[in-house]
Formats: sequence, C-alpha cells, structure tokens
Amino acid sequence: MKKAEARASLRSSPTVARTYQTTVTVSRDLFLNHCSGTYARLIGWLAWRSENQHKYVMRVTGVIQSRKSNVSLSEWSDDKLKAKDFSLSRKRGKPFPLTRRWRWQIITFAGQGRSYRLMVAYHTLVPEFIVALGEDVSSDCRILARWEFHASHPGWHVHSVCGDTDGLSVGIVKPLGTKRIPAARSYHRHKKMLNDGHAMSDTVATAIACSLVGIPHQPDMFVMDAMPWV
Repeated sequence: MKKAEARASLRSSPTVARTYQTTVTVSRDLFLNHCSGTYARLIGWLAWRSENQHKYVMRVTGVIQSRKSNVSLSEWSDDKLKAKDFSLSRKRGKPFPLTRRWRWQIITFAGQGRSYRLMVAYHTLVPEFIVALGEDVSSDCRILARWEFHASHPGWHVHSVCGDTDGLSVGIVKPLGTKRIPAARSYHRHKKMLNDGHAMSDTVATAIACSLVGIPHQPDMFVMDAMPWV
C-alpha cells in the first residue's frame, strides 16, 4: 500500500506532470519534423523521376541486347560504297572509306525507338574484316562501334565506348573518346579471323555481323562453325 500511495503521489506532483508533458511535446515535434523531411524528400524524388523517366543512357550493349525490328539486308556488292549507304558528313559527304577489293553489305534495323545500320565488309585478298555500327542521325551517321580484324593486328577487337553513346561526334569514323578493346598489347581471346578449315564469304560475313550485334539470324551449321567465338 505504501508503494502504491507513493506512486500515486508522484504522478500528482506538478513538477512530474510538467516534465512528462514537455517530453511528450518534444517527442511529437521531432516525429513531425522527421515525417515532414521524409515527405519532402519523397516529393523531390518523384519530381526528379517524372522529369528524367524518358532520359535513357544509350550504350552499345543496350543496342546489342535490344529487340530488333524492321531488319533489312542489302545485296552484297563490290562496287564503290555510296554516301547514301553510310554517310559521314565530316568526310565531306563521302561514305565509309573502303578501298578496292572489298565486298560490302548494309544491314539496317530499328531498336529502342532509334534507327541503326551496319556496314559489313571484308577484303577479298587479305584477312581484313570490318563491322561498323552506326546510328542514323538525320541524313548523317554516328558510328557507335567498329569490330575489326586485320592481318597486321593481334586478333579480333572493337573500337567503342563503355558509356553513353549520345555524346559521340556525328559523321566521323573515329569519334573522340572511343577506345580499342582489348588494347593492342593486351591478351586477345580470338586471334584467328575464322576457325581452321573455313574461308570468308558473303554468307559467313553476314552471320558474323548479326552475331556481333544481336540480330536474329539462322545460318547453317557449317557457317556457325566458322566463327571463332561460337
């Protein structure tokens, strides 16, 4: 009884009541301030998302992994490449530079709401191969990547960027910021242009280009066996 009476007397004390009320008020104010700060951050994040939800970072890997549509393959040719096929304005409207003895093909497709084209070419006398991936920009072309094999270079490699491709210059073969992957003195996984027992041809070149860029293509088993990474 004495303990109960003591507790009751303590609760009725004006000093204890004021201390309790102050504690409750401070706790309530801290809670409301925390909630208001969280709410403000949430509103800010929603506003940022609304402004940036359509701003995508375009990367070469995104183009490769995207679902392709409107795929069109031109006929193979050994004529001079025309500017309308792969225009580069920085070369005064001239096409991608190809010398004689090259056979080439243009593959166009759409992906992620943009239009792209491939220039596939191989030399008929020496082991030389190029696949240039370009994005159509008005009547010009922005080269995003170039897969290459040269007899004088150590193995298959690509010239490209790992980040956003929208910053690359338009109308130039070697935009500023692109790098050789792997580096010239680094290890190259695929050192031969084709597997042993195979020769380059139009069919093989088309299959290689489609394999590199992720375009659905069903070559026969002999052609697939020619590619060193399959």
